[in-house]
Amino acid sequence: MDLTAPVLLRHVLLVNDPAAAEALAAAVREDGYDVRLDTHDGGWTWIVHAAETAVLTPVHAARARARLTSLASRHGAEYEGWQAATP
Repeated sequence: MDLTAPVLLRHVLLVNDPAAAEALAAAVREDGYDVRLDTHDGGWTWIVHAAETAVLTPVHAARARARLTSLASRHGAEYEGWQAATP
């Protein structure tokens, strides 16, 4: 794997209030992420999927995690984590 090549990073944030999920999705979108909202349990848990393409470095990962954790906290949500895939 080329460590200098961009990868697709998919972040997951969880929230229990649909209005808060919409507000969080808008805030994450304003930060430059591609955002998709989803729910798998009839609307009890809303999932905010935030995607970006970036070179994955420890610094980038830490900054993204800190920023998304902060946004999640402000909207009553939880930052679940991320995964990387080749674009």
